Amino acid sequence: NYCQPLSAQILLSIQATLLSLLARGLLIFHILILVILFTGNFMIKPRLLLVDDDKNTLEGLVKILTRDGFSVSGVFSGCEALTLLTRKKFDIVITDMKLPGMGGLSLIHEVRKTGMPMSIVVITAYSSENTAAEATKCGADYYLTKPVNNVELKSVLEGLWERQQLIAQNPIRKEKLMGKFNPLIKNKQSNGIGQSDHER
Repeated sequence: NYCQPLSAQILLSIQATLLSLLARGLLIFHILILVILFTGNFMIKPRLLLVDDDKNTLEGLVKILTRDGFSVSGVFSGCEALTLLTRKKFDIVITDMKLPGMGGLSLIHEVRKTGMPMSIVVITAYSSENTAAEATKCGADYYLTKPVNNVELKSVLEGLWERQQLIAQNPIRKEKLMGKFNPLIKNKQSNGIGQSDHER
């Protein structure tokens, strides 16, 4: 007779403990979900499309960026790039200015016509005010001079990717966010482009 109440109490105690553990587990699960939702995008690296007709340059950049955790695809021409863009989604396009057939500026123009929210980085063998103006007019976000500084390139990619994520989360503030991180202007200033002789 005394065993039944005791057994019932034990079962109730076990049940309460299990419910408590379950509640804590669900709480932790929900916290993890929130963390992933708010920070997950910043942990994932952007998908890159590299366009360069120089095999050594292209393979070298693909190797370096892949080693750093980026998802990278490489092609040798603008036409190949546009074809691949119809089949795969990319976040940032990195293109050489001088390409066979369709040049880098024409490629940028065609990419912008698609309306896809991608950032574009131009690589050029020389730096000039005209180059910067042309790249900006066509829709480039940044340009680098050869030989490419890998540290600077990775820094630029991270900045452009962060801006994309912020715009995706708050599209209403797009114009303000675009001005907050405008690496093309910053790069022009660092190279003395757009400054007077006195300022240089």
